[in-house]
Amino acid sequence: MAGKPMDLPPGIDVHYGSLRLRFMWEGSRRSETLPYPPTQKGIKAASQLRDQVTSLIKFNLLDHDKYAELFPSSAAVVGGVPTFGEYAQLWLDSREITAGTRLNYKGTPNLYWVPHLALVRIDLITTTLLRRIVAAMDWTSSSVKRNAMVKLSTILRAAVLDGLITRNPAEAIQLPARAADDRAGDS
Repeated sequence: MAGKPMDLPPGIDVHYGSLRLRFMWEGSRRSETLPYPPTQKGIKAASQLRDQVTSLIKFNLLDHDKYAELFPSSAAVVGGVPTFGEYAQLWLDSREITAGTRLNYKGTPNLYWVPHLALVRIDLITTTLLRRIVAAMDWTSSSVKRNAMVKLSTILRAAVLDGLITRNPAEAIQLPARAADDRAGDS
């Protein structure tokens, strides 16, 4: 597959290993990097988002709030609420944990969530956005997926307790079942 050109839908290209959506809105050309890898799943998700944006523009239904919802990591979206990356670091720094646990708590978000959510304001993270990211990722196992989702949910639960968000968007996503060998160790 390496070196073989990809057929990308109109308005979508690859930018530094991620997909980018390009379109015209309010008289200017917009270019938004998406949290999807250039895989078949990612291209399909980007194409669906492109179709949604095109329809909203066509029917004059795209406003700044909807834009912020669709592209929460956009430089065009401003506000005083911390980004996921800022809050995740603050959350980690506030924990009194051993060095090994700190590395584990830091590694999982950095590997799975920070590449997609670092610049997204924490109040703009939705369950739908998380479902898109989870669906576009190639997980090595259900245990790895479960662990990454639990860590994300823990960070977002702390944001609820801190009053930054009203609900935890990760709670609505069903966790993968624990592997049989994991359950055997619990008894």
